[in-house]
Amino acid sequence: MKKQIFILLSLLYCAGNIAQQHEWRNLIDKKQFGEILLHAVDLQPSDSSDFSKMFYIGQAYEGLLKYKDAYNCYIHCYTLDSTRIDILNTLARISGSLGRVKEAETFYKKVIANDSTNFYANYQLARLYVQRGDNDTGIKYYDYLLEKDPENPILLRAKGDCYLNADSIYTSLMAAGDNVITTLKYCGVSRFYTHKWFDAIEPLE
Repeated sequence: MKKQIFILLSLLYCAGNIAQQHEWRNLIDKKQFGEILLHAVDLQPSDSSDFSKMFYIGQAYEGLLKYKDAYNCYIHCYTLDSTRIDILNTLARISGSLGRVKEAETFYKKVIANDSTNFYANYQLARLYVQRGDNDTGIKYYDYLLEKDPENPILLRAKGDCYLNADSIYTSLMAAGDNVITTLKYCGVSRFYTHKWFDAIEPLE
């Protein structure tokens, strides 16, 4: 009899847990983030081992622009399961929002280590490197994505912007008297890719 009662209670707990997660998912979809946090007040210490609940709480904090609290929830989720691509991408994104660029880079690379074709991680890494001024590395990631989707206008424009920035940088270096071969080469290449074909001739000669 005791065993049957225990099984019944376990089933009721599981059913209630599933219903709660479904409710929280609906609240996230409706952007009612504050409601999630109100429910979270009633959680028990044992709930901290529930990946889904902690992830929803993190999403609620992020939706309310409380990035540090969101980061703490996501890090806790990562300790529960460090193999999930969704939490790696999420941690990379929230780390970037907090200005933790190196940490964002690390998490995006973990995603790619698990799935080298992951579009989101490759795209965000490209943007990350360009924002840091490393256009050459950013272009490599854009090139990889363009191999898969060569007509994508957003990727083409983003890659073009890298060369526009590079043209400005290398032109300034040349104006300052920097005429080493690498400066001349990259200046010419950047002008070529931005359709400044005649301007590209001089530094490449």
